[in-house]
Parts: sequence; C-alpha cells; structure tokens
Amino acid sequence: MPKSFSSEEKTEIKNALLQTGEDLFSTFGLKKTTVEDLTEAVGIAKGSFYSFFESKEVLYFEIFRREEKKLKGKVLMQLSGKEFSAPTFRDFLLEAFRLIGKNPIIRRMYLEDEYRYLARKLPQEYLDQHTSEDISELTPLIHQWQDAGQMIRRDPEIITSAIRALFLMILHRNEIGDDYFDDTVELLAESIANQLIPEERP
Repeated sequence: MPKSFSSEEKTEIKNALLQTGEDLFSTFGLKKTTVEDLTEAVGIAKGSFYSFFESKEVLYFEIFRREEKKLKGKVLMQLSGKEFSAPTFRDFLLEAFRLIGKNPIIRRMYLEDEYRYLARKLPQEYLDQHTSEDISELTPLIHQWQDAGQMIRRDPEIITSAIRALFLMILHRNEIGDDYFDDTVELLAESIANQLIPEERP
C-alpha cells in the first residue's frame, strides 16, 4: 500500500515530480523515462507515484502544458506595445516556432514524434481539454482585435484552428523536407497574417 502523505508533503512531492519529470523527459524523452526513474529521483515508492499522476504520460502532458503556457506568454509580449499589422502578426507566429525549437519539452513533443505517441496513450479528454484551452485563451484576444478593427470578422474558433494547423505542421517536417520546411512555414505564417489583418482599418 502506498505511503500516506500530509498535504504539505503532497505539494512538495508533486512539485518534485514535475521538476524531475521536466529534467528527465528533456534529456531522455518520454519513452525512455520510466516511472521508476522518476520515483527513485524523488525518493518515493513506485506505487506512490499513482497517488499524484495517473501515468507518466499524464505527468509529461502536465509539464508540456506548463511550458506551453510560459511560451505563449513570452510570445504574446512581443505584440504588446507594437503597431498591430500583418508583418507583426507574422513575426509573432514565427517567433513561436523559434521558441518551440529552443524548449526541450515542447521541441520533443512536436519535433521528435512524441505527440503521436502521447495521443495514443492519453485519455481523449486530456487532448480535448488542451484544444479547448487553446480556443478559450485566444478567443478574448481575437475579439479584442476584431472590436478594434485590427482583425477580420471571422469565427474565432476558425481563426484559432488555422493557427493551430500552422503549428501542427511541425509534426510533418520529415514529409515536407528540411530543404523546404522553414520557407514553407514562413510562407504560410505570412499568408495567415495577410488574410487575418486587413490593410485598411477604421
């Protein structure tokens, strides 16, 4: 039977698992990191792990969401204080790609095929919640831009889906080919920005 922990111990252990998971997943990836690796590093029994997370995949996904949230905040800061225009929005999209390449957890998720593996292992409600969060986070911003006449009047969910589709291209780098991938991403980011941001504004 897993050991019982106090509320304070639970908080400390959960934070330790998140930090240890980030370190191990960043270095070895999801498939090669075991629950035993995580619990040994934190100093708890293997059975106790499941008092905190349903599986190592759920832990990985929680770390990914935290890193993604930080990335979104960093990228959105790029838009603040600048004139909102198609080139600025294009640069916003391309900066997100650049930061994905620098973050080991997000990079592994999108560039090293762990997204497909995780999608097979996670309960569907986790993936649905992630999509819903993307929509709910962007929708107020899209409404704000539309109300200011800075962005075209289209359903915010369609706009969010277009942006997500651009980022999911990362999963198809091999099919597109390294020789063309960066230029293709830049062209599509520019196309989306030009479609969403009208040249003439009130």
